[in-house]
Amino acid sequence: MTCIHLIEDNIETCTLVQKVLLLAGYRMITSHDGEHALHLLENRLIPLPNLIILDVALPGMTGYEVARRIKKNPILRQIPVVFFSSRNRAELQEMVQEIGIEGIISKPFKVSEFLTKIENKLVADKSDLINC
Repeated sequence: MTCIHLIEDNIETCTLVQKVLLLAGYRMITSHDGEHALHLLENRLIPLPNLIILDVALPGMTGYEVARRIKKNPILRQIPVVFFSSRNRAELQEMVQEIGIEGIISKPFKVSEFLTKIENKLVADKSDLINC
């Protein structure tokens, strides 16, 4: 089963995304801040996910900083990362290109469009990672 790691500090958004993805048949891991997510990933305390959905505006370490650390890590960089943000797409596009992020999902979102974007990222990646 495909596993997605959601890194999102807003509890309501996190709950909504979890429900949508669980109903669509995905397994979920959630973190509410970047430090916790990196601790889990870098120390292999969780199996590697097939996709990371990363809020840009996290408290403490920003999503941008988390993404940079993921993409610098030789093991983690193979995991596709998608920014999840209400910011202007043009504003984020530079960050996406600079760090090698695989895409952007805008907030708020329509469930059907959200799921299509997730499925497209997973198909494009065809990762050999172990599912969580």
